[in-house]
Amino acid sequence: AQLDALRADPAISAWSAYTDPVTRAAVGHVELVRVAPRAGRIVRVLLDPRRRGEGLARPLVAAAIARARALGITDLRLKVFADNAAAIRAYRALGFEDMGADPGDPRVRVHALRTDVAS
Repeated sequence: AQLDALRADPAISAWSAYTDPVTRAAVGHVELVRVAPRAGRIVRVLLDPRRRGEGLARPLVAAAIARARALGITDLRLKVFADNAAAIRAYRALGFEDMGADPGDPRVRVHALRTDVAS
């Protein structure tokens, strides 16, 4: 029901990754939220802890980036805990830059990507 509500919201695009077509057990999930006509946020980048390190986050986040570009979003941001080195490496590999600490929570770093430039 929660995924159906997400899919019904025109401001949200969501993807889930499954590796077993029989059980359809999700191993990852990501959401893109349009927050303004040319601005978006990637939220809820979730991975099954048992599957971390398998490279599953990059294709999920890459799908969100591609959708942002298709929607004309030029300013894309996400937040990540400062001690989550693996996620930060994945985001940097996809072109995100560290913009500094989140003013509301110093444990969190804000990362940004300009989607109107070549990837």
